[in-house]
Order: sequence, then structure tokens, then C-alpha cells
Amino acid sequence: MQLKKISGKISIASCALLQVSSPLSQAGEWDVDSSFMYYSESDGRVAAFEPAVRAEIDLGDDELINFQVVVDSLTGATPNGAHKSTVVQTFTNPSGNGTYTVQPGELPLSETFKDTRVALTAEWDKPINRLSSILLGASLSSEIDYTSLGVSGTYERDFNNKNTTLAAGVALTFDTINPIGDVPMGLNPMRVGGSDQQRLESSDTKTSADIMFGVTQIVSRSTLVQINFSHGTSSGYHNDYNNVLPVLDPATNAPLTSAWLASDELPYLFEQRPDSRVKALIFLRRVHHLTKDVINLPSCFF
Repeated sequence: MQLKKISGKISIASCALLQVSSPLSQAGEWDVDSSFMYYSESDGRVAAFEPAVRAEIDLGDDELINFQVVVDSLTGATPNGAHKSTVVQTFTNPSGNGTYTVQPGELPLSETFKDTRVALTAEWDKPINRLSSILLGASLSSEIDYTSLGVSGTYERDFNNKNTTLAAGVALTFDTINPIGDVPMGLNPMRVGGSDQQRLESSDTKTSADIMFGVTQIVSRSTLVQINFSHGTSSGYHNDYNNVLPVLDPATNAPLTSAWLASDELPYLFEQRPDSRVKALIFLRRVHHLTKDVINLPSCFF
């Protein structure tokens, strides 16, 4: 399961954060800091532990190289996409071997949700001349069923006595998905544990490409504004193979009974998402420095 999906929840959750930083480094010296985060939901739901270590070396003349290592460890139960029902519901584990049941009135949760992700990132910020610089990046993320490799590059150029900065960037990501129990066929029924699951190949891929254009303007000694526009496309496997769609009896609003299903079928379909996506984002930010504090007002429009 792709662990980065939980990032939106973590941003609004109650969590504990501890960070230890070293003093600012001089040219040729390393600056290392570390942090960890703990996130937990009630009733045995998802719990996450994330330690991180970041190291940066100043090569002088504003040239920097930094590295970061993050480990995500998740355990607990998570919704599988099905709805509450007035009858007992039975589901097959992602591997296709075992099953689990959910009592009437309870939200279907898969207790097999656990994974560990290791993510490595590196960035090289290098000035080209007095007015321009380039930022190159690479990332590698690996977990039990998902591997992601990314590269990026951003060019920045100053104008107007360095009060205006224009930026342009591009990023490419190559993902490989290895679902436990092989890739489910979209809109194909979930089948009884231990039977022929009729899955597709053992893995699938997804490729993403993003471009960004932006401008940052210093308005005064205490205020700056920024606007970025990004456009991205992705193609390949977009499904969450752990999610299912319940097939309901219109008369009772409960999952279909066995009379409507084959002997080895359950009344749930694996989800099917489009194999391509296009996204556009406008990011606005205004930063104002007070006497001691800073007000940061970001806005995003999709």
C-alpha cells in the first residue's frame, strides 16, 4: 500500500514531534538534524511512526548538497472501501488466502494494513552565475508493494536588482506497484479465500511528469509574494488494490446474496480508476515579517 496517502491525514492529526538540530554550518562543514513523528488513531486504527535524518553540506559560494532519510512504519486497521451493512460481511485478505468478517453496523476495516517505507532524497543547489542557479533532485522510495523513483530539476533567475525571481522546473516519477496476491482485475468480483482469484500480472507501473513556472516578488523589506503554476500528467496503474466497491441489492440496500453470485464470488468489486490523469495547480503565497514573527498565507487552487 502506498504510504504517502496518509500524509493528508497526518497534517491535521494530533501528533508528537521532536527535532534536534546542530548549529548553522560553515563552508565545508556538515549540518545534521533529526526528527520523529508519531501519529495514532483511536479504536485500534492506523498508527504511524516516522523518524527522519537530514544532512546538508555547504560547499561555499551558496552551493549546497543535502540528503534525507525517512522511515515510515504503519500498523492498524483501515477502511477497505465497503460500507456498513445490516448483515455480517465477509472479505478476502489481499493475498487471496484468508478471510475476515465484519459484524452488522460496523465499518469494514482491514486489519492487514501494515507496512514500512524507506525513502531517500538528495538535492544539489548550485549557482550558475551571480543571477541564476539550478536545483537538481533525486528520490527513491521503497515499501513491500510499492517502489518509486523520481528526478527533478529547477532553474531560477533573478531580475530587478534581485527583487524578482523567475523559476521553471520539471519532475519525472516512475512507480512500480507489486500488489500482494497480484494485480486485481478492475471491476472483477472479490473471490472466496483460497479459490482462484483470477488476478492479472504480478506488477504494474505508473509514470508521472510535472512542470512548474513561478515568480517570487519582494514587495518591501518585510513582505514578499509568490505565485506558482504547475501542470502534471500521469499514466498507468492508479487503482488502490486494497479498495473494493460493494454491490448492493436495490431492495434491501445490503450486499447481494449468494443467489445472485457464482459459488466462489463475494458481493464486492475491485475498484477501477482511469489509467491517465491530468492536474493543474495554482499556488499563491504572501509572507510578511512582523517585529519577531512571520505571517505565512498560502493558498492552492486546483
